[in-house]
Amino acid sequence: MWILFAINRWFDGGPPSHVTAALLVTATILTQLFSNAHTMATLVRVYEDGEAARRFSFYTRWLPILCALITIPGLFVPGMAGVFLKLYLVFLLPHHTLQVYGISLIYCYKRGYVLNDREKHVFKAFMLATAWFPILRQSAYASWGAGRVFMYQPIPFWGPIPEWIPQAALLALIASGSLFAVIVLRKAITARQFLPLPAVLLIGTVVPYMMLGGRDSTLLWLYVTPLFHGSQYIIVSTAYYLKSHGLPEGITPQHIFSMLGRARALRYLGLLVLGGSFIYVGIPRLLEELGVPFTVSAGVILAVFNFHHFLTDRAVWRLRDPAVRRTLIA
Repeated sequence: MWILFAINRWFDGGPPSHVTAALLVTATILTQLFSNAHTMATLVRVYEDGEAARRFSFYTRWLPILCALITIPGLFVPGMAGVFLKLYLVFLLPHHTLQVYGISLIYCYKRGYVLNDREKHVFKAFMLATAWFPILRQSAYASWGAGRVFMYQPIPFWGPIPEWIPQAALLALIASGSLFAVIVLRKAITARQFLPLPAVLLIGTVVPYMMLGGRDSTLLWLYVTPLFHGSQYIIVSTAYYLKSHGLPEGITPQHIFSMLGRARALRYLGLLVLGGSFIYVGIPRLLEELGVPFTVSAGVILAVFNFHHFLTDRAVWRLRDPAVRRTLIA
């Protein structure tokens, strides 16, 4: 992610070239392979298994009906597409940081790095503060939130809110981050326990890209969702899928990577890519045939499917659930 961003940043601002064209094509392909596919992975997670579909019936029955109903005004009421995308962009940030929190805990569990409940609360507060500071900042300062266009839709500026609110959020971010750093250092010094390197890299990536703004943020987010967020989700969901369906004799969870080239994994990954492409490209094209502008339908479909994705993820990937934790940590 950082390498592609650096290359793109180096050539940004100059005349169009083969490099910038190749980067745009690369970002598009990565989006199809990882970003779009990871939404489909959530649907497979709750619908593929009958027991899961019954257990999470709100997310498999009532929430999809609600999302379908709100899609109608999104498509046909002028300006609503921008409102939907605004909500999507707001909820996207804590969705990213909470995923970093969850996957970091998986690494901690697997490496025997013990965080007690109080320490987990501090870590989670740090991740939530990392998301909410930029959200509140763009609602306080027009230079951060006004005049934005996303997916060809003008994004409304909801503000300005009082400046003390994002300033307080920044203090909360600094305080929670400092407290978590103290926890990590204390464990390293007193218990000779070190936060797993993958967790360090996850945290050290999500915090900077949440803080960026302007053109740098626009360029970086071309690669954030596919190569950071989406790829993480594909890895977790694929491992869960393969483990929950039973590994072949002689294959241990530690060697699950060797399964990725086998038929079951390839069918699963192919389903994710094709399903994601249908959601984000196929459905808007069908709606375009019915008279809805593609730019409107694509934005609304993106927002509505992700509303379902955000809410469902919080229910189905809880590490407090013994079955989920047992399968992911194995």
